[in-house]
Amino acid sequence: MFSTNLPDDIKSEWDSMSSRITNPNDFARNYVEAQRTISRSVRVPGADAKPEDWDKVYNAFGRPTDPKEYHFTDPEAFELTDDDKQFRESFRPVAHQAGLNQKQLAALEQWQYETSKAQLDANIAKANSIARTNEQALKSELGPDYDTTI
Repeated sequence: MFSTNLPDDIKSEWDSMSSRITNPNDFARNYVEAQRTISRSVRVPGADAKPEDWDKVYNAFGRPTDPKEYHFTDPEAFELTDDDKQFRESFRPVAHQAGLNQKQLAALEQWQYETSKAQLDANIAKANSIARTNEQALKSELGPDYDTTI
């Protein structure tokens, strides 16, 4: 084949790939398939990329076209306060600018709910412990008068 005239930097790679090409139809099919793959590929922008360049990547990976299209779910373990809901709404443009798709947003949301629930449970346990400690201190201080005083 014509590979003897190819530069050394691609000759060995061409030799291994061209073994699958036995006729002009195979060559044309491989070329067309390669072009299709290239046209569907997403190129990661370089360090000097503009936000619009990254928008193409984020959109290709499923980012909603508008921040209002993100869907949130309420946690099952606790009820959101109005402040929680406001915070969640303020996260929409941040998620969009960061290029998050719905699946990524849902993973962060789940992590946030689990973390918040753990913090809430820890705060309740601490408050209960303080209450028990204070109750014991009062019982010690008031002695038998505790039940009638409290």
